[in-house]
Amino acid sequence: MRLPVSALLALLLLGLALAACGGDDDAGGEELTGAERWAGTFQSSFGELTFEAEGERVTGRYAYCGGRLQGTVKGDRLAGRWQEDPAACEPGQQRDPTAERTGTFQFRLSSDNSSFSGSWRYASGIRDPQGSTWEGTRTSD
Repeated sequence: MRLPVSALLALLLLGLALAACGGDDDAGGEELTGAERWAGTFQSSFGELTFEAEGERVTGRYAYCGGRLQGTVKGDRLAGRWQEDPAACEPGQQRDPTAERTGTFQFRLSSDNSSFSGSWRYASGIRDPQGSTWEGTRTSD
């Protein structure tokens, strides 16, 4: 029994349509959104920095002087406050003894989630004379 060409074409088109609509749900995983995109470890301007995410909030710890940060995500941006503990500074890490130990930051995550760039400043709004850039490259999720 031979099927008409139109029936074969219809079956072929149906198969293609089903293939385009279906697929393995696990292929590629879920797309991360919001704060989840920030979760992981980065090598940053201030040493290793690890972010944890919950909802739209992100907390983090970085190597320099026992640093901690917390912020809120909006799109690809993370903004918030940082804080350091002078007692946790290792030799060579100590800033000027009169320097502030808290401030604000603003970061922007790359579209592939592999790095961030941004800036920081002291709570008074003053920028450090040595620079205020803060960048990082992801080392693990």
